[in-house]
Amino acid sequence: MANLKELKIRMASVESIKKITASMKMVAAARMKSAENKMRRVRPFARVGKSVMDSAPPLGDKGSEVVVLLTSDRGLCGSINSSLARTVRDHIKSSKNDIKLIVLGDKGKAATQREFGHKYVLSATDLGKKELNFVDLETIVEEMMETDYDQAVFYSNKFVSVLAFETLINRLRNLNFVRNELDVAAYEFEDEKPEALKNFYEYYVSTLLYSALTENAAAELAARMTSMDNATRNAGDMLDTLTLSYNRQRQAGITTELTEIIAGSESLQDAD
Repeated sequence: MANLKELKIRMASVESIKKITASMKMVAAARMKSAENKMRRVRPFARVGKSVMDSAPPLGDKGSEVVVLLTSDRGLCGSINSSLARTVRDHIKSSKNDIKLIVLGDKGKAATQREFGHKYVLSATDLGKKELNFVDLETIVEEMMETDYDQAVFYSNKFVSVLAFETLINRLRNLNFVRNELDVAAYEFEDEKPEALKNFYEYYVSTLLYSALTENAAAELAARMTSMDNATRNAGDMLDTLTLSYNRQRQAGITTELTEIIAGSESLQDAD
């Protein structure tokens, strides 16, 4: 059993951790509202052309595939990154397609680099560290346009509520399929059709990435707020247990000392 000095040190350490987690919860809560508002403003743009793109049939088991994994750069947000990385690892292992990997976010890179580093096309971190915009995504979109693939699959987190998130999967066929096989007969084009479809494809990929990153940011902050709230509660429970143990040992020590004093006093009286 720990002595009183060790218990006091542990109590001070747990109290410090409790203050840190409580502060992180408040910071995440303050940032989450802004992130949620931005996410809801972006969602309509991501729906532009989605019905057209989603009409394309999915790729079978023969072809090349680009898997785009979007995670956060920071941890302390529950299982929001690990569950997504696990889903992507399972997909890569089970797929018979030629897989190429684009990873956005430090946590996704840490979870996949050792096992699938040879499949990397591009990895990026610190996206939107200040304020996310389309300029941050320009290099990623250009790299995707230059990569040879039959289908792209985007894995990210979807914000459902403060307490819930779910894995969001978006599939997208390549530009050649959109140009040559996708049914766009119901649409009129002012410019040359191939060039117009290329511009639309680049815009769609950009908005898809932008929307996924804003969803991911909101889900990350919500998960961090929940995780830090749980951590603060656990630290409080641990502090209560340590305080009770400290008081019991202190009281036991006082009782022992009083017993020894009384016994010594009675011995002196008997000697007299």
